Amino acid sequence: MVAKDDISTPNAERTGRNARNLKRTAEIVSAAIAIFSDKGYANTSMQDIAESVGMLKGSLYHFIDSKEDLLFRACSQVYERSAPILDATIEPGGTPLEAIGRYVRLHTRFTLDNAQLIGVYYREFRHCSAEHQRVIRDQRKVFEDFIIDLIEQARLAGEIPGEVSSRGVAMYILGAMNWIYLWYRPDQDLIDADELPETYARLTVAALSQGRSSIGSPMPRLA
Repeated sequence: MVAKDDISTPNAERTGRNARNLKRTAEIVSAAIAIFSDKGYANTSMQDIAESVGMLKGSLYHFIDSKEDLLFRACSQVYERSAPILDATIEPGGTPLEAIGRYVRLHTRFTLDNAQLIGVYYREFRHCSAEHQRVIRDQRKVFEDFIIDLIEQARLAGEIPGEVSSRGVAMYILGAMNWIYLWYRPDQDLIDADELPETYARLTVAALSQGRSSIGSPMPRLA
């Protein structure tokens, strides 16, 4: 008869090894993101990444397939990390316009907290393979369709004017949030990062509702 420990030990060892490999892969991807952000994808070598994580260049290929694979993994993290925002946006009993404001607040906060990753995602996306670009575009479409649907719901509920273009408004909202990485510098800007998500949310809701905010105090008139 085979002892119970003789059966379980190989599985335990395999599980531990897999966990270590996943942790090491995550470290390599994180290092690549930092270097891509600093030097750009085209100017980054596998040697740069290997030195950053204290490995031989050849050892990297035990964890990843190529430099392009690293870029795709980095870009995929944007979707993986931000996907929970969709569920967090919807609250029972809330109105569509309130949900839009909540989404803008959460998405803006995510962009501020992940500015380096967002920068790599938008600047270096073009270096991904055609197949990987299709995957990333499909991931983007999930968010586009989500916000378009909220805008349509708000229109049907009479919260926003009926003549607005739902897709046009969605692209306006997403663009305002996604491009924060281009201009926001936490060590230079006078804008408080804790206030920016709320500011974006209020501005968006006020604009959609023709100046009447439904998520707090009324927006002041701009001079």
